[in-house]
Amino acid sequence: MNPKTGKRTLRAGYAPSTIAHNLTVVHGFYAFHQPFGRGSLINPVPASAARRAALAHRSPLEVRQQHRRAWLRPKVPVRHPRSVPDGQWDELFAQMSSRPPRRGWPIWPQTWRRTDCRWRECRSGGPAGASPARWTYWAARRIFQRAWEALGSNWTLHDLRHTAAKRMARDPELKLREVQTILRHTHISTTELYTAVGLDDLLDKLGAYYARPVQPVSWPTQYAADDIEAVFGAGQ
Repeated sequence: MNPKTGKRTLRAGYAPSTIAHNLTVVHGFYAFHQPFGRGSLINPVPASAARRAALAHRSPLEVRQQHRRAWLRPKVPVRHPRSVPDGQWDELFAQMSSRPPRRGWPIWPQTWRRTDCRWRECRSGGPAGASPARWTYWAARRIFQRAWEALGSNWTLHDLRHTAAKRMARDPELKLREVQTILRHTHISTTELYTAVGLDDLLDKLGAYYARPVQPVSWPTQYAADDIEAVFGAGQ
C-alpha cells in the first residue's frame, strides 16, 4: 500500500479484471465465427448458462438471481475509481513544470499545453518549442510516471481520467447523461460509479466540519430566561 496515495502496489501477473476482459474477448471471437462454420466447434471459453439467464430481460421488481461464475472466470472485486486529490494534483504539475500549477480538469487545454511543452523540452534537449515532437500515449505516460516517481506516489495516467470524470459527475452544471457522452461510457451505470462518496471525501468533510468554530447558542428575546432554563436545563 502506497502511504501517500493509499493505492495498492501492482502485483506480479495480470489483474482479475484483465483476465476476465481477455476471456470475454476470446469468447466473443469464437462465438462470432461459429454460425459461419469457421473455427472450432466448441468455444474454448465456456459461458455460464445461469449467468446468461440472470442477465436476460427481467422485471426490475424481481429479485436479482445469484449465479455461479463460469469456468476459468476469476472473481473480480467491485472497486470504485479513485481520483487524484487537489493537493497531489498541484504537486504533479509543479514537478513537471517550473511555472505555478493551475488546478483544473485534466482535459483542459492549458493542462495539455503545459505537458506538451515539457514533452518537447525532453525530446529536443533544449527549451520548449526548440523542435517539433510527436505526441503519443506512451510519451505522456512516461512523463507522468517520472513525475509520480519523484513524488513517491503510484498514480497512473488513467487516474487522471478518473479525476476528470469524478469532477464532471459532481458538477451541478453537467447532467449525468452528458458526462456519459463525454467519457464514452456504454452504460450509465459505469458513469454513476463516479458519483459515489469515497472515504477521502468523507474525511475531508468531517475535518472541515470539526474545524468550524462553535456557534454560541442564542434565543429570541421574547422568551424568558427562567423558561429556557426549565425546558433545556442550566447553562442554556
